[in-house]
Amino acid sequence: MSIIIPGDQLPVDETTLNSKKLTVGPSIYVDPLLDNQMTISNAGIFTHKEKKTKQLITVESSSKNYIPAVGDLIVGTVLGGFGEFFKVSLSNYKPPAILSYMAFENATKKNRPNLKTGSLVYARISAYDPNIDVELECFNPTTGKAEGFGELTGGTVVEVDLGFARYLMFNENNPVLEHLSKKCQFEIAIGVNGKVWIKGGDLVTTLACCQYIEQAQRLASGELEQLLKKLWKQHNI
Repeated sequence: MSIIIPGDQLPVDETTLNSKKLTVGPSIYVDPLLDNQMTISNAGIFTHKEKKTKQLITVESSSKNYIPAVGDLIVGTVLGGFGEFFKVSLSNYKPPAILSYMAFENATKKNRPNLKTGSLVYARISAYDPNIDVELECFNPTTGKAEGFGELTGGTVVEVDLGFARYLMFNENNPVLEHLSKKCQFEIAIGVNGKVWIKGGDLVTTLACCQYIEQAQRLASGELEQLLKKLWKQHNI
């Protein structure tokens, strides 16, 4: 892990980048006019992850300006319905996405979801073009099954920096959630749009979990356990 700023060279050599299929994440611009030369557009933490046949490079910065990309998993708020679609807010002060009534597991014209205004959904971005509406779906397109997508009932949402949301999502053994799992049972849905839905066993535990997630993004891993003890004592859990 290293911190880089605009103008820095990528801390990975060309041979490594050309060795496997490469996916480029946020804050790295690929210029098609300069032989796909890559430059850093925002300061942040550089990460390089490799698997057997593919690799990913990203620069995670402390930002709340979410830019959609196909395949992103998001937590959205239903703003209402029109025609055959729901309008879903992905982030404040930006146009809503659209979610078809048919974009759910086993949905038909007679059997379609009844989402109320203010409902929360966990969805995948299925289509994105800057000139048209972002499209969402609440099922796995490979299997046709919900597999965790759909309406999120109960619980509440906390907003975090985009980099922290991606950190929670893409690092399976991150200490933030590891410490929390030792303290209580909870359900969680992480959106790369900076929204994290979490649900504890009861309202008080849910509130404590939300405060923990919100404050953990500003702490070192060694301070997380102390934060949990403080919040659990504060709420008499």
